[in-house]
Amino acid sequence: MYRLLILCTSLLFLISCGGGDFSDNTPPNLSDDFDRVECLSNIYDNIAILSFQEFQLKLDNLDESSSYYIQNPSDITALNSLRSSWLDAYLVWQHIEVFSHFGKGEDILYGFKMNTYPTDVNRTKNIINGIAQFNPAFLDNQGFPALEYLIYGIEVSDEEILNTLSSSSSLSLIGDIVSEMKSNTSLVYGWWLKNRSMIVNDNSSTATSSLNLLINDFIYYYEKGFRTNKFGIPAGYFSGGQTFPEKTEGYYAGNISRSLALSSLESIYNVFEGRKYNDNTVIGESMYNYLNFLQEGALADDILVKLDNINISINNLDNDFAVQIETNNDEILNTFNLIQSVVAKFKIDMTMAMGVGIDYISGDGD
Repeated sequence: MYRLLILCTSLLFLISCGGGDFSDNTPPNLSDDFDRVECLSNIYDNIAILSFQEFQLKLDNLDESSSYYIQNPSDITALNSLRSSWLDAYLVWQHIEVFSHFGKGEDILYGFKMNTYPTDVNRTKNIINGIAQFNPAFLDNQGFPALEYLIYGIEVSDEEILNTLSSSSSLSLIGDIVSEMKSNTSLVYGWWLKNRSMIVNDNSSTATSSLNLLINDFIYYYEKGFRTNKFGIPAGYFSGGQTFPEKTEGYYAGNISRSLALSSLESIYNVFEGRKYNDNTVIGESMYNYLNFLQEGALADDILVKLDNINISINNLDNDFAVQIETNNDEILNTFNLIQSVVAKFKIDMTMAMGVGIDYISGDGD
């Protein structure tokens, strides 16, 4: 597991926040009467569950499209329908991934199974050639990226893709990937539905309380899933300037990485500010309100301003981040730096104000 539980309150966490500097992020002994139940209710009812409901619908559509394509493997219309359903589900997935390491999701490595990229191309080819079999234990050989490679990247033209995917092993692999995505989502969504009371009616502020864990998962996603994976790694921030355009999200589909990043950023806005999923006019109790309750309004507003700047910066990038990296990587790095400027706001300033200890360790020198 990537998470390390806090074993005692005296343990000091050294958290890296940029440029190799380490900061003491030990939370103070803080007790306040902020209504965590109301905050958790808003996150649960208006953000997480509504996102899962939408995602279930999109996965059902993906399942139908994949089943139809498997029955009609030479039909380009069927392939394009599968592609469209895949993208629709992938965009909504960006709102699920922020919750994917919480509860049952952490137990089954849900987020990693659904969206580890780049996918393992060699193993995919071996499966198609009958040398290997689909195995859910391989995190980088399933989920959205694995399906993307099959329907977009396995050959250079649609005609060649249709020809390659017409084999029984290719069609079986498509079915296996989608089936595993549905199965894992059903497990996680079912856990959320069964455990509302446990999640929401937890007004405590211990290391393992609902809000503290959700805050940790939120920051982890912001730092790793959003900042590092979508921008830092492909742009070469962690590799001495050596870029990896092939490691961008949505690489084989092309022209979608910006849309995925913006959908991801919207999920970050939603959780931090308490915005209802798909309805920005409804705002409830949130981390933003919690900071204001703690008289940290300046910090809360500064975070929102910085998120707005990130939004502007992403919108100015090419639709295809791989193309952006190859033509003007400085713009990706500039966006990364804007995102990075909020890591310390979340990971140190906000958690210190709330008395929340970080329960994971950064491993990429950030």
